[in-house]
Amino acid sequence: MASAAPSKQLVPNEFILSLYDDCDAEMFRCTYCGKNEPDDTEFSECSRCMAASYCSRDCQVKHWKQHKIRCKKFSDEQKQAYGKIPGRVRRFDAYYAPIVSKILAIQMALLKLENENANPTTHFVMLPMSELPQDASRPRLKIAKAEAMPMSDLPAQYRQHIEFGLSQYPPGTYVIPYIWGVTFPGGEILRPGMTAYEVNPILDPME
Repeated sequence: MASAAPSKQLVPNEFILSLYDDCDAEMFRCTYCGKNEPDDTEFSECSRCMAASYCSRDCQVKHWKQHKIRCKKFSDEQKQAYGKIPGRVRRFDAYYAPIVSKILAIQMALLKLENENANPTTHFVMLPMSELPQDASRPRLKIAKAEAMPMSDLPAQYRQHIEFGLSQYPPGTYVIPYIWGVTFPGGEILRPGMTAYEVNPILDPME
């Protein structure tokens, strides 16, 4: 993607990587019984939504009545957003939403410290993803870095997508737009998205 102005990488890579350890501790548990996933074994996932993990078939069956409503809703959203995009990208979205939310808030907060006129209508956050070896923990993708970029840098189709998405939120909702970039052997995937916050997260960016 051509850039009309220098991007700003304000969130240190070391800080981004440190978020994964905390998130793994929370996310890789049996969704039904809460058992922690052992280091040498991966729990099975709901094959439909990939947002729930189970230590046993018994736990999955017992949880189905509660899970099925969320499963359908999440699956429909994933299908609309990704289509046939590789499963590991969808797993990243399912497991690491808390990391994405925190990185976006911090990145935008730090940008605003440098440029008081910057806001989610003038800038978006680019999140290039890197693939990890097949023996790494799932979903074998990690955010390589976070860059704040001018909205004017976006190709028209992505800018229109984000502008329409922003218009769908109630007035006063703080929404940060972003683009995920993932390069696979078959080509590059750019996926626009946005994260909404109940309150403006730009208060103390490193807390």
